[in-house]
Amino acid sequence: MRAPEPFDCLVIGGGPAGLTAAIYLARFRRKVALVDSGQSRAALIPRSHNHPGYPDGIRGVSLLAQMREQAARFGVTPVDAEVTGAQRDRDGGFLLRAGEDSFAAPHLVLATGVRDHVPPVSDPLRHVREGLIRQCPVCDAYEVIDRPVAIIGAGACAAGEALFLRHYTADLVLLTLGKPLKLEAETRARLQAAGVGIVEAPLVGMDFQEDGVQVRLAGEPPRRFAA
Repeated sequence: MRAPEPFDCLVIGGGPAGLTAAIYLARFRRKVALVDSGQSRAALIPRSHNHPGYPDGIRGVSLLAQMREQAARFGVTPVDAEVTGAQRDRDGGFLLRAGEDSFAAPHLVLATGVRDHVPPVSDPLRHVREGLIRQCPVCDAYEVIDRPVAIIGAGACAAGEALFLRHYTADLVLLTLGKPLKLEAETRARLQAAGVGIVEAPLVGMDFQEDGVQVRLAGEPPRRFAA
């Protein structure tokens, strides 16, 4: 491994947030390396309608490609590798190991995003790309206005998303897929008051079609949802 290449700042994560940080830093005339392993969840977006400047929407892969091109124009160094180690050096800076190389900088930006839990179905990411499994209520709620929606989960996070989605549609069901519901009495009461259904039956299967998904639960009639 050769000596670490020095930068003013290292950015880990090549999604929209990391790319935005890298672009701004480069325009502040800083030497920037952006390290990305190519797993941005933004690449799964079939079409985003909430990104300013794209009134007709834009595919996630297209948005990332355009942002990478913009970053390159301002001199951002792309590093297509997974970070395998990070530590502070004796001067308080940061030393990263990525692939076969190492990089050093006094500043580090973490834009690693999140990893989503997906339902236990075959090839779930395919159905995310199709817009049948949606992972961001803030991003996608507008697209399901007045349509039936299932929220998968058994805890406070799922309940919070259900209550948020109630502003967009009244046809909501919380599916625990057989897990016991773990909610405070107050949260249960809020779900009931909002008209959110709760079904704790185990999952039998999901049938994905072009315009929706049919969910089959043990001991329950099949239910059809937009997402």
